[in-house]
Amino acid sequence: MPKRGDEYDPADQLEGFKDAFVLHHKYVTGMPKAELPEFSHVLLDSSNLPTREVRGWRSVLMALIKADALTYRQVVRQFGEPNGARANRWFQDLREFKAGIKGTRK
Repeated sequence: MPKRGDEYDPADQLEGFKDAFVLHHKYVTGMPKAELPEFSHVLLDSSNLPTREVRGWRSVLMALIKADALTYRQVVRQFGEPNGARANRWFQDLREFKAGIKGTRK
């Protein structure tokens, strides 16, 4: 995502980045390059201990909203509101964005 003016670090200039893309953009989130389930979950071993997270596409959207790369309204327009018990985290974490308190990019 392109950096805003207030997100530049003077130390970046001193390090002598050769790649302008790295200098002028910031990392927002990552995801596997494969089909994703709607919601994230963890895989457990035989002792019921988590071994790996399986990333869901709603988690990616949440990260993009929180990074101000997309607005809550844009995401809901394209993907709709989630429903069911697994949607609780979505609504808890994005309550301020839904109300328009946070998130300004259009």
